[in-house]
Amino acid sequence: MEKKPRSYGNGSIYKTSDHRWVVKVSLGSGPDGKPLTKRFSARTKAEAERKLRAFKNEQQRQNAPSPVYFTVRDYFEYWLKTYQFQKLKPLSYDCLEGSVQNHIYPRLGKMNFGSVSRDDIQQLINDLYHKQHLSYSSIKKVYNRAHGWDRYMP
Repeated sequence: MEKKPRSYGNGSIYKTSDHRWVVKVSLGSGPDGKPLTKRFSARTKAEAERKLRAFKNEQQRQNAPSPVYFTVRDYFEYWLKTYQFQKLKPLSYDCLEGSVQNHIYPRLGKMNFGSVSRDDIQQLINDLYHKQHLSYSSIKKVYNRAHGWDRYMP
């Protein structure tokens, strides 16, 4: 019987050199782009699987409706000023801010952050390519801006 691979976000279970079973669950990434993970260990694989199921059930109970009540524009303004302003050179920051203002705000800026779906982002990318005839590099910049924050979407 062939094992099915786990899909993204379902966690991984592996055995360490000291014969402990470790469960690692990816929780996406924070606003700064750093990955968020949860790890715990067990003596047996069955115990590790139980812990993983219990953790996933608890996450589902806690993650009822997302407490995201701000717009996409609000999120990007916060993200730009809080995380990107300090780590980018002025010209790079201006380029990043310009691509967000020119391409993301007009289409998604007024939408509630929690109501934006991956389909909305894909439609934005498709429109930039087919209707506005932007270059690949310009579309890639917009995609990179939108990539990552889609993990917080339903």
